[in-house]
Amino acid sequence: MKIKTKLLGLILILFSVTTFAQSQGEVRAGAGLGFGFSPFGGDGTLGFGANFEYVFKSAMSGSLEYYSYTKDSFTTNVLGIDYRYYFVTDNTQVYGSAGLTSLGGDVDSTLGLSLGAGAIFPLSGNLGASAALNYNMAKPDGANDPFGFNMKGGVVYTF
Repeated sequence: MKIKTKLLGLILILFSVTTFAQSQGEVRAGAGLGFGFSPFGGDGTLGFGANFEYVFKSAMSGSLEYYSYTKDSFTTNVLGIDYRYYFVTDNTQVYGSAGLTSLGGDVDSTLGLSLGAGAIFPLSGNLGASAALNYNMAKPDGANDPFGFNMKGGVVYTF
């Protein structure tokens, strides 16, 4: 656990140094639904959440998100911090992401890596639709497998 804590601290420092070293860019806020499921079987879990993103360079950004999944009165809270790189920056924006995920709630708190991809589709003006797929490698203590995949969809507003 000490290595995970040090890794989280290092990533937070890198995010803060990078963010302040760049000129201010777009700020986005979004909300949506998520569907979490394990690649090892079992039923999926529906959740909801919100995210904030700061674009610190033309094709790079930092994102902070929180999702809560509930099934049979069992709640899992997912807090993630991601680096996003946009491969396509036209009207439809496509990105890859990597970061850290922390699980909490009715599970033992744990920290793990997260990899994913997503897109933002323009709707009108500053409003867009978002879709993403992430794989969280966080594994609650005592669990046989990681938390798994999360499919997310929602709306995004660019300030």
